[in-house]
Amino acid sequence: MEFNHIVPAEFTKNLVELKWNPSSIKSNIPFRKTEGWQSHGGNYNNHLCKTNPKSLVIDIDSNATRIKRIYLVGIFALWPNLDESKHLLPGAVISGTKNKVDLFQIELFHHIHYVDSTLYPINGVRINGDGTSLEQLDTVYWHMHQHRLDLLTIDLLDHPVEIDKLSFIVLSQSTSFILFDVFTEFDHSSRCPFHSPENNLVLSEVSSYIRLGDKIKFDLCVSELLKGIQKIGGSDIDTQLLDEAKGSALTFIALINSALLELGAPRSIHRNQLEIARQLDNLNQISDIIQYTQKIIEQLTKHLFHKNYLTGDPIIDKCLKYLERMYSQDLDDDKMASYLDLSTSHFRFLFKKAIGKPFGQYLNAYRLEKARSLIINSNLSISDICSITGYSTMGNFCRAFKQRFQVPATTLREKSEINRLS
Repeated sequence: MEFNHIVPAEFTKNLVELKWNPSSIKSNIPFRKTEGWQSHGGNYNNHLCKTNPKSLVIDIDSNATRIKRIYLVGIFALWPNLDESKHLLPGAVISGTKNKVDLFQIELFHHIHYVDSTLYPINGVRINGDGTSLEQLDTVYWHMHQHRLDLLTIDLLDHPVEIDKLSFIVLSQSTSFILFDVFTEFDHSSRCPFHSPENNLVLSEVSSYIRLGDKIKFDLCVSELLKGIQKIGGSDIDTQLLDEAKGSALTFIALINSALLELGAPRSIHRNQLEIARQLDNLNQISDIIQYTQKIIEQLTKHLFHKNYLTGDPIIDKCLKYLERMYSQDLDDDKMASYLDLSTSHFRFLFKKAIGKPFGQYLNAYRLEKARSLIINSNLSISDICSITGYSTMGNFCRAFKQRFQVPATTLREKSEINRLS
């Protein structure tokens, strides 16, 4: 059995006038009230932060063997350089060493691992595909501005390491980072192959899960929806809360219908949505709303997923979780089989039986869904999106994108920009 430990790392602080108090944050990470460390940076030549250090060496607890995750709490970032994101140049590097030997290195890129802390809120967990994720924990007020306070997580699930130093090195001339705390997560026992970490589901990606044929994620989303409606209240709740429950159900069903339209369903499905809205409007009990919502979801999706899909299979869950965090890396059947301690032929059999398609086909679809989301929701160039979603050439990416979505990536970006301006 696996027992996880999360322990703080120690480093010297140089920003004593700025402190963060995590008293309102609920987490399994033991956040501490602490001042910060700020790196070199600044948006003009004589900026005071130009005298700050460009690197920080963090001591790691000697008991932290087999480190699986590293958590960095801070402001990511101040005065980011737009030219770096245009040319996909890293703004900083995080590396782990043991006896001065490098064991891993993560490059941090603007708009992927950090964004302007005063301008862009982060909703939910942003999973980057290279083993890192970013989420907003809190806000702090400093120098007359409110700043996001983020949690940057580095996953080392496929190769836990033992390190004695963690280095944070800033490469950018203008971008400045503030660190409040660093934690490592590790275990003392061998890794359990059936361990399944938290789901990190995003309900707005329901359409993507349907297009991917990912019944595991879809079913988890349905479960989250129904739990959310159940929590709204019992039989004596007021009209406003009932409307909230109906709105949640209707929004979820609309996401399903949107995916069905993209998969070729007739446009008459819009009439079905109107009828569903009318039926929901007539319901006055939470239990009735849940029952009706379940019925409609089952009707809409009963032919969507592969009939042999093994919902909750621990091996497939582990595979999909790894793919979710590492989709931009060089993955194939052999590497996934090795990660799962299976033969390649056995892995191929299990994956196709569970998902209904080969691993390579699923990986390609997953990358394209991530690319589509980045095209719509980010300012990254198409060529950068091609690179960070795991495609080696623009030609292959553009052909695959158009084949999947029936629209060129450039056209989708133009439409998205028009929608953002309107």
